[in-house]
Amino acid sequence: MANTRRYSQEFKDEAVKLVTENGYSLAEAARQVSIPNSILWQWVNKVKKPDIVGVESFPDIPAAADEHRRLRKEGLRLQEKNKIFKKTTAFFAKESLQDSFGFILTEQNIRF
Repeated sequence: MANTRRYSQEFKDEAVKLVTENGYSLAEAARQVSIPNSILWQWVNKVKKPDIVGVESFPDIPAAADEHRRLRKEGLRLQEKNKIFKKTTAFFAKESLQDSFGFILTEQNIRF
């Protein structure tokens, strides 16, 4: 028969606080309180994802959605900037080659 241990709610709460509030990694916290990682992982997930899902359970969802939208918009803006920088770099590299090796290229009738 499997050896099942029962843990008090206070013990569970303290173990979860090691991860959520004190900054321990899951493995460190599990080792600290001498329990398997999988058990602590279940407890932490249960705290992060309550059984009853509703707006009251996650009051920070609108803030997270706003943050996500902001970061997505910023990412798109940075991608556009990156495209412009690449085109600019290619333009100046081409111009630099013409300046540096123009005398060779004109003699050989090679154009960029």
